Amino acid sequence: FRRVLFRSKGNLPLTPDGHFLAYKKVRKDFLDIHSGTMDNSPGQIVEMERNAVDDDANRTCSTGLHFCSKDYLNHFGGSDSRTVILKINPADVVSIPADYNATKGRACRYEVVGELGVHPDEAFIAPVQTEAAKDSDTEALIKAAVDAAVKAALAAVKS
Repeated sequence: FRRVLFRSKGNLPLTPDGHFLAYKKVRKDFLDIHSGTMDNSPGQIVEMERNAVDDDANRTCSTGLHFCSKDYLNHFGGSDSRTVILKINPADVVSIPADYNATKGRACRYEVVGELGVHPDEAFIAPVQTEAAKDSDTEALIKAAVDAAVKAALAAVKS
């Protein structure tokens, strides 16, 4: 449920393959802010073992690959940080912490697809599939892909 809440509250777009886009603050050299050991340069796939990611939503600051929506950006990192855009498979989301109104999360894998080059208010202003969703067949396929991804994520949490 928190995954759906995160995506809907965050107004984050879906990609045609059923993933979603989110943000992450990193150091100027693209290393993660916390440990300084994970390369978050555009094009990198960052991953860790799923069972090493804290799945307890009540632990608000814990182990995992962090991501967020626009509303959380001002709560982490400073003026010396960069903001990158991540592509995340919903099945790789492990936890959406209870704090900050469901605007941040922890995953076991993501792809860094770019650096945010505009003010966050100007990014993600429309779903990625706006053009593709004009015909009902494509819209139904997109909905089915999203439903399958959410179902897989929920099944992974239950197991």
